[in-house]
Amino acid sequence: MKFNCFSLIPGRYPGFEFRESIEPSELRHSLFVLVTDDIELFFDKYSAILQKIKGIILVPGERLSFEKPYENLRAVRFTPDDEPVLLPLAEILLSMFMENIKISSAYELLKMESGRTQVQYNRLLGFYESIQEKARHDIRHQNKWTIEVLLKLIKFRNDELLKSSIEDYSETVISFFRDNYFDFRGVALLKNYDSTPEIIISTGDVKEALQEKNGNKGGAGWVSVFPLTFENRPKHLLIALKNKNESLKEYETSFFLLFSEIAISTYREKLNEHALIEAKDEAETANRLKSQFMANINHELRNPLNGITGMIGLLKMSELDSIQKQQVSLLEFSAQSLGRIINDLLDFSSIEKGNFRLNREAFLADELLKKTVSLFDIPAQNKGLKLKLVNNYTENQQLEGDPNRLQQIIINFITNAIKYSGHGEITLKLDVDEEDRNGIILRFSVSDNGIGIPEEKMDSIFTEFVQLEDTYTKSRQGLGLGLAIVKELTRNMNGKIEVESTPGKGSTFSVIIPFKKALQDSDITEKKDEKKTAGRKLKIMIAEDDVINMFYLEMTFMKMGHSIDKAKNGNDALELVFSNTYDILFLDIGMPEMNGFECIKIIRKNKITTPAVVISGYTSESEIQKFMSAGFNRVLSKPVDIKDLKTVIDSLL
Repeated sequence: MKFNCFSLIPGRYPGFEFRESIEPSELRHSLFVLVTDDIELFFDKYSAILQKIKGIILVPGERLSFEKPYENLRAVRFTPDDEPVLLPLAEILLSMFMENIKISSAYELLKMESGRTQVQYNRLLGFYESIQEKARHDIRHQNKWTIEVLLKLIKFRNDELLKSSIEDYSETVISFFRDNYFDFRGVALLKNYDSTPEIIISTGDVKEALQEKNGNKGGAGWVSVFPLTFENRPKHLLIALKNKNESLKEYETSFFLLFSEIAISTYREKLNEHALIEAKDEAETANRLKSQFMANINHELRNPLNGITGMIGLLKMSELDSIQKQQVSLLEFSAQSLGRIINDLLDFSSIEKGNFRLNREAFLADELLKKTVSLFDIPAQNKGLKLKLVNNYTENQQLEGDPNRLQQIIINFITNAIKYSGHGEITLKLDVDEEDRNGIILRFSVSDNGIGIPEEKMDSIFTEFVQLEDTYTKSRQGLGLGLAIVKELTRNMNGKIEVESTPGKGSTFSVIIPFKKALQDSDITEKKDEKKTAGRKLKIMIAEDDVINMFYLEMTFMKMGHSIDKAKNGNDALELVFSNTYDILFLDIGMPEMNGFECIKIIRKNKITTPAVVISGYTSESEIQKFMSAGFNRVLSKPVDIKDLKTVIDSLL
């Protein structure tokens, strides 16, 4: 890979060649990486050739971001933390950019070639029409032969040429003459003609005609040759007539010229089709690899996070003094914040790929709001803010919907309110917009006394990666994905968002969502189930290869009073299951030697019906369905809270 790599900031970036200036000709004939702190100066200096150059421009910024100022230019803004990996990043981006350019160029060439093929085919159709017109003026000599042979050619193209493979194309072309319709002495495909002719494939006897034609190329005679081009190499179609004194009539010559053009254009069409199929397959493969990569990232991030939250849960269950309790609470909030960031990234990826789905379950709005507000006690206190809940929907009516996604929307609103507020209070308010016997429309609002939103930025706040602060003095954290995800969640829940804001005085974010009223109180059933399992000592088998996660699960179940058997992989788990009786099985999905997915299939195949729970960092809907179809009764997504473990045991037993 050849490219220019230079910096316009003297001595700042080791590993880059410092160049005071660069000639336009150098920029136009190579890919380059430019590091500069003044991109506008570069644009001004090379404005005349910006549309013709290709490269990456690295610009210091407050956050990592990608822009496309021109068709073949990419601008990447990086933070000071990114400087140590700037050169590798530049090389990776340049490699990706070069591949994109190659693919784009190849695609454009394919489109051009396809366009040329269509033009040629249209010309051939016009030529075909002219042949028909000529046939009408000379019915006695031409009409019967021309019409029949053209119909034969059209049928041959549709039934034979278009369906043949590229490898067998030459054989298919010559097969047109094997039914003796034309009554020729022979027909052949030649590899060349100007030098000693070499026959690729033939029908009939053409040797004598070849010898005579080779000795007297200029004279009229009983053999005619028409140009063809397959596989980017010249070939020729040779027609040998029965009588040495014969020559092809004018309309026959026209037909074989037409035949040659159709054979060539159809071949090019097949090449284009083949190339497009290959490009489609490559794109689908790349998309599958990307999906698998995101699933692996999901698993690898959630696995250590599960260990962190598990240890925090165990600490909370131990005897702690007041300072230690506060430290554990702060640690728990940080872990929850990390979990929300991971969820935002993975949710955004799912939404982008169209894999996002909502769940439907019964919940109480009042309980959801109280639980959500309690999550922010510590961060609100740390900033001297008062957190207030106002619930104007007092009925104890369960609703049908996705409480987790609703809570995610409210959490995003409260998080932003705390982030952009330095004083005053933050109010979470629930109002009823409309209600009838079957359904209700609720308005969830979060108001603050923060910095507000300028009018010119109001339209962009729900765009991914956009934040109010865009300077080096950034004082508030975040990815800029929260409100973009809120927008998609609200749209999927058939709701709408409203924003009111006054710069310097504060903002109110509202989401209005319709819900159905639940037909039964599932909370009562859950409480009955809890009574059934309360105080019962269970025998549990845990299969988990991660030491920290195993320790967390073991300690948690032991504190609940249950007995535990442990396995490090699926093979060990099978030995325990086949030789013991358990009340419930907990299996990690990703284990060495044999994973949890393969393990549960063998367990169910052996008619063992013990309730089984999969603990997985793979959380997409398709993966959850796959786990359930294999034989698991429940799926717990990492990180797993102690309450989740209690709930799933109660629901299964």
